[in-house]
Amino acid sequence: MNQLRYAEILCAVVAGAVARGALTAAAGIERLEACVEGPKRARLGAEAAVFVDMEAALLWLRRAEASGDDEAAADDKSPDEAAPAAAASSPSSGGGDTTATTTTTTEGGGGGTDAPAADAAAAAPPSEAKDSEEKAKEDDAPKPPAPKKKLTPLETVKAKLEAARPTVEALTGTTDAAVFEKFYGASAAYYKRAGPPEAFYRTALALLSYSTPESHTPEERFVLATDMSLAALAGEGVYNFGEVLATPVVDALDGTPNAWLAELLRIFGRGDVDAFNAHCDDHRDDVARQPALVAKFEFLKEKIAVLALMHLLFETPSHARSLPFTDVAARCRLGVDQVEFLAMRAMALGLVAGHIDQVAATIHFEWVQPRVLDAAQIAHLVDQVDALSDKSSTAFNLLADHTIDLL
Repeated sequence: MNQLRYAEILCAVVAGAVARGALTAAAGIERLEACVEGPKRARLGAEAAVFVDMEAALLWLRRAEASGDDEAAADDKSPDEAAPAAAASSPSSGGGDTTATTTTTTEGGGGGTDAPAADAAAAAPPSEAKDSEEKAKEDDAPKPPAPKKKLTPLETVKAKLEAARPTVEALTGTTDAAVFEKFYGASAAYYKRAGPPEAFYRTALALLSYSTPESHTPEERFVLATDMSLAALAGEGVYNFGEVLATPVVDALDGTPNAWLAELLRIFGRGDVDAFNAHCDDHRDDVARQPALVAKFEFLKEKIAVLALMHLLFETPSHARSLPFTDVAARCRLGVDQVEFLAMRAMALGLVAGHIDQVAATIHFEWVQPRVLDAAQIAHLVDQVDALSDKSSTAFNLLADHTIDLL
């Protein structure tokens, strides 16, 4: 048995015991982390050690979920550690304190210390000199080391992911996919709890590339599809819906109470503003039960308008991409006065490139971001290629006919 198989069996046993309640999450974490301490990590190997670390990270997340919050346990500092350093002892002050009161007197008024200065020294409060000495001693005294900050469960998981990432990125293509699946599974679970949604979405996509539908139970596929759909819709910078629609995970929502969510995702993939408005009206109650969509509904309206613009450019031949404001407004269902802002927003996001002619009220588009296409979009692309081929053949035949006349 190689080390990775050993790690898989170990993690399966510990995770199963935690799931059944035979072990607490804290006990499971302790057992797993003990297997990768010190020289044991080198003997286990990089792949197996990452696998065990990621299982421990999942148990940390389970522990945080069970406790109802993400705060760490109370700091175990002793009262002695929390107390400041003791002040140095000092002699008691009194009328016989010669340090504060000694002066030099003169006989006959000559060659001695200036009387006003002596009087000022004598008049100084006895406590000032003593306080200065005590402060100097406190400054010179060695300071106790600052107590180490305890990490919350989420901070612990984040630290484990950051520590494992360089190792995972350095693994070659011959590495067992189980290592990548475990790493991206733990990463997705972390971002699902900690956010942001776009980070969860991209990590979940990576998870799907290293796993098969059979590796997840139907319930797990349903939860993952729901979470990915919500993250894709609400996530900043997510405009390529073809990526998730090309995977079978979205099909897990068909025939379920969340089938409307899968259809909403497909509508965003088409950039259809009218279908978006109609679908949201038909499923108003379903949308209201999703806080992520309610909180970002204005953002969703902006996103579907941007996607409509991108699809308009995709469908427009490259030689005809100088579009008047009115055409963009009609396709995106916006007022003409909102078109310029929409174009600037799309350009700022790096989704399109071009320039705006305010005088002529037109936008000259030069480029649109490539995206994963569905079957209908690929068919449209084939039609455009066929049209280009026909034009090329016509131009060739025209040149050939005129060349004969010239000769």
